[in-house]
Amino acid sequence: MSLPTITTLEELVPELARLANYPKSDQKQIDNFLNLIQNAVRLWIIEQSFYDFNSDFFVEIDQEWFDCITWIDKLWTKIPDVQNKKLEDLLLGEYPLFYQQKWQEQIIARYQLSSENLQQILSSHIFKVTQRTLRNNFKRLAQLNQPKLIKSASLKGHYKKVVSSSLNSLDNCNLIKHNNDIITENNWLSFLNDGLSTIAELLTTKINGHQRFFIQAEYIVPEALQDKVADWADNLKEFWKQSLISPIKIKYYSASKNITNYYIIYPVSIHYSQRAYYLYAFGETPDQNSSQALQWYGYRLERILSLKQIAWDFSDLTKRLRSQIHKNDKINHLYSPDYIQEQLELAYGFSFYREFNTMLLRFDQDYYQRHVKNTIRHSTFQKIENIQEVKKMIIEQIDSEIDNTKKIQREKLLAKVNCASEDV
Repeated sequence: MSLPTITTLEELVPELARLANYPKSDQKQIDNFLNLIQNAVRLWIIEQSFYDFNSDFFVEIDQEWFDCITWIDKLWTKIPDVQNKKLEDLLLGEYPLFYQQKWQEQIIARYQLSSENLQQILSSHIFKVTQRTLRNNFKRLAQLNQPKLIKSASLKGHYKKVVSSSLNSLDNCNLIKHNNDIITENNWLSFLNDGLSTIAELLTTKINGHQRFFIQAEYIVPEALQDKVADWADNLKEFWKQSLISPIKIKYYSASKNITNYYIIYPVSIHYSQRAYYLYAFGETPDQNSSQALQWYGYRLERILSLKQIAWDFSDLTKRLRSQIHKNDKINHLYSPDYIQEQLELAYGFSFYREFNTMLLRFDQDYYQRHVKNTIRHSTFQKIENIQEVKKMIIEQIDSEIDNTKKIQREKLLAKVNCASEDV
């Protein structure tokens, strides 16, 4: 089961996008706009009934060509009394409360609606309509830029499903994004580690009408920028669908350097870390000392000011980038999402492209016993059994250190460790 994205609703009813920010000065205009949203949701449910096997709306139709009456009979049998069910019952159902709220917040924000307007949508009976309306819905699905049905030229009022591996309607049902995308109950679990997903699988749905499982994840990006972040993610998603992924040119503000500049990069993957979304990419970076240097970098999505795809022959730099990334017309593993995941396992933190170093942590014994012992940490987090091992590690680093400042810092650390060992 899934919730429709803002993008999907606007693809089904393009008038929504055109009128989203248009002033709604009287009740008639508001009612007309709310009807557009209801119509978009009904179109989405009809589409799901044809293509999404996991949807509660899916119906089996044996004939290649079928009419609207045949479909009505199937859906009315699958969902008894569907014409008297409210939109919120059909769409939100047993979805976790925080998913329901997130979807509702997106609708309100995108279309500048009041809570009363939203409630009017949720309480509407979207299938309490005439057969003529449903036939018009079928016609609409066949007339879209990317048709969801094919209309027969010889059989009046008959349609067949679109049979194509490139059908986009269900591609959009398998990703989680913060804004303007749907969340599917099964697929979002794959984004969690095994320990979290085990519990999540058991408790994602309501129990006796109450949601009992919650994940609190901080997201510090200002609300005014969240739509832009979703747009960048959506653009990148479309780029990544291509068989040959091209580089992109971005305008980016670096907070650490306090500079804004253009960078040509090869985008690899998006990660949520440190309370925001980051695009990991290879190419030019704010850290580079030379225009010739190509490096990895994590770009915060809300700090990207512009983004466009460019050709591999755009410049000498893109040609050099391609020669490094492509190997026998395939992407070199060193520039793939799998490579990034491998690197993140090698050291604690998310800036895998920076120099790795050893970090020593000393816990109070009582604190260690109560809060650290028998817990799972990063794979590199290992207990040091005695103080002599600590001293040995520091001495080895002092002997191998070229930077005099760092050598002095480690000598001071060694002195502190010696003092601590004398107190034990």
